[in-house]
Amino acid sequence: MDREFTLAEVTSITGAKRRTVQLWAEAGAIQADAATERAGTGVYRRFSRSEALVACMLASLSYLKMSIGELVQRGADLRKWIETADRTEIDDCISGKREMIVFFWRCEEYPEHPMLVFINRPGDPLDSSINFFGTQVIRAASEPQALLVCIPLGSRLRALA
Repeated sequence: MDREFTLAEVTSITGAKRRTVQLWAEAGAIQADAATERAGTGVYRRFSRSEALVACMLASLSYLKMSIGELVQRGADLRKWIETADRTEIDDCISGKREMIVFFWRCEEYPEHPMLVFINRPGDPLDSSINFFGTQVIRAASEPQALLVCIPLGSRLRALA
């Protein structure tokens, strides 16, 4: 069974303020297990490992001062990616075998994909990752609605292992 996390644990893992994580949950940017969502007094929200991963990613995005509506949309995009991604890649990110994830939203070149994801592979030379990232920065600069975010995979994700 997938490990579950309380709101307090998600707050600790993400480094976000408790009220911020509560807002994400209330707005739907992160989704608690249905049995614990608004279950009443004394029942604490519990989040799946996948939702805790979404929360970690949103914590990185929240520094951009996005509106809660924007974070809800990014959470939905991240959730779709997690559902279809190679689980080995996600586990590698959590265990520290990967160094960074690059998310590129609203890429006009690929309108059928609202979000492109690049995860460096184990053993990839860092300079090739930097070259790739530089190319994406140039591409994002030419697309006014684009959003490019590089999330270094540090110890926060390792707490999900």
